[in-house]
Amino acid sequence: MHGALFFESAAMRRASFVKSPLTWSAILLFGVAFNLHIADIGETYVARNLGAWAAICASIVALWWQPLLGGKPAWSPLWLGGLLVPVIGAVFVLLVNIIGGFEHLHMGHYFLPFMLLAFALLVLGLLQHVESPNTTAPDMALLFIIIGLALTPQYALYLLQENPIFKFWSPLSAGQMPYWLSKPSAGFGQYNLLGSLLASVLVMGAAALTLIPMRRWRRLAVVGLLVFYAHDLPFVPSKTALLGVLGGLGLLAVYVFSAIDKPDVKRRLGLSVALLVVSYAAASGLAALLGLGGELADRSVDGNASSFQTRFTMWLVGFWGFVDKPLFGHGLGSYLSVYMSQFAQYGVAEGLYFYPLVTVPHNLFIHILSETGLFGLAVIMGPLIYLGIRVFQTHSNRWLIAALVFPILLHTQFEYPYIASGAHYWMFAVALVMGLSFTLKADKQSAKERVETALPRLFSLADKRLRLAIVSTLTAAAFVGIFGLGALMADVRQATLAHTRATHMSLAAYIDDRANAPELQHPILGERLRAITNIHLINLIYKEQRFDLLRPVALPYFEAHVLPHYPAPRVWQLALEVYVTLGAFDKARALIAEIEKYTPQKAASYRAGLAQYLAQMANRPQ
Repeated sequence: MHGALFFESAAMRRASFVKSPLTWSAILLFGVAFNLHIADIGETYVARNLGAWAAICASIVALWWQPLLGGKPAWSPLWLGGLLVPVIGAVFVLLVNIIGGFEHLHMGHYFLPFMLLAFALLVLGLLQHVESPNTTAPDMALLFIIIGLALTPQYALYLLQENPIFKFWSPLSAGQMPYWLSKPSAGFGQYNLLGSLLASVLVMGAAALTLIPMRRWRRLAVVGLLVFYAHDLPFVPSKTALLGVLGGLGLLAVYVFSAIDKPDVKRRLGLSVALLVVSYAAASGLAALLGLGGELADRSVDGNASSFQTRFTMWLVGFWGFVDKPLFGHGLGSYLSVYMSQFAQYGVAEGLYFYPLVTVPHNLFIHILSETGLFGLAVIMGPLIYLGIRVFQTHSNRWLIAALVFPILLHTQFEYPYIASGAHYWMFAVALVMGLSFTLKADKQSAKERVETALPRLFSLADKRLRLAIVSTLTAAAFVGIFGLGALMADVRQATLAHTRATHMSLAAYIDDRANAPELQHPILGERLRAITNIHLINLIYKEQRFDLLRPVALPYFEAHVLPHYPAPRVWQLALEVYVTLGAFDKARALIAEIEKYTPQKAASYRAGLAQYLAQMANRPQ
């Protein structure tokens, strides 16, 4: 057992890293507070809120500037290998896809090495500062306060989205509301993404309140944020977030009772948990009274399958895909194809419910295994898993680290924040480093212990010109990334606005406009926008009764690029309507036979409808 926790001297306070000119906390704050989920650009490894990634790029420069120019960066083969080797692995996975000729590889997948590299540099940059002996525990408390404040605008936006008055009176209503405002999800596009971030903040706050002796204003700020976010959680109907909080608090309790023998620390833990429970209970009653937060019970999909049953089906089918090609998988972006082929082979026989348009299995490991096999798991996740095992085996704060990262790790097993949210990379990095930075000893060996257990200092860069060159290169790369992501965000906005504007045109104007639309040739957005354009074109043809355009204009692209890649009832229904209109009854029967492989119930309904139509046509006077 260890004794005292942290101490804070005046000298240490003056050297606080949060007071340095790096201003990294403010930059990180921007990444979360102003995160906006852009329009859906397809299920790729590109995180769709690119503003968060731009903030991460800026943060990397801010974090590394001082250590590199000062000539005292901290390095470790363990950390460098564990965090940078996956970047090389991602490149190899892409090469395997390219050489193998996988048709599922999209332009967005080329962002995977960039994402892993940015995450690695972010973690290592954070460690440069928090592993310094000049960093104090109150700095960690202040960091938590900054994080808590960063999410406040997001949750305020969520409450506005849940408020029917906002939706009714907003000038953005009436079909003009942006995608990121169209449903209660704050700026993340999905409420579970907001939920797991809230869960992370709650666990971080409980850890800070439990472990850090702090001044009154900081303690009041932490308590206020905990009460606020504990009240928030019931309004965000995310069972994953709730489980993340419970699991994180449980692991925090394991840490406190196994590593700390100070009664006041255990008492603060009990008070923190009680504060969260009371706040959550009060907010749950308020949410039920106001009818906010959606249904907290297990929701169903089309009234046939619960959310867990649906996820279980995704996992099982993904595992079947891995067994089919265990070594190299089916290729990045192939899960939809895997889901369709494996479900057709086994799903109906096993009595599973078919959920349409499943492009991700909602589980990180099954996703990697089904698309990249054991090779992808080894080269991408292997170093990170090894690093986690080493930290858990050697670091005195193993249970604390596990508690802080648990909400997001849990989320990756039920959904895909690693695709949909750059902010989760940011939050995971901060949580990991906060756990590593805590020390249980306030003696002469504490600083040395921190450095040796988390980031051993092996050498320093002596050549000033070399340091300047590294800083300049890092800065230039970051700004290229920032402007590149900014340009992509601008492209997304322009493309979505242009498409929305075109949907209000007549058929002739729409055909003319879309024929010359540059966004349809966009390397990332083009494929998805072309499919949506084709579907809207068919709907306009029906609206204006121009059936002569179905066969030469609309049907070829629909059959080649929409129907095979968007297997969903609404697409099937549209295809059957087109076939019936054109008198292509053999194609309609063939499509119904294909649908029967996935959902016999819908196939039977479609077959009955087709038979009824043909009977009516037969009985109609010539």
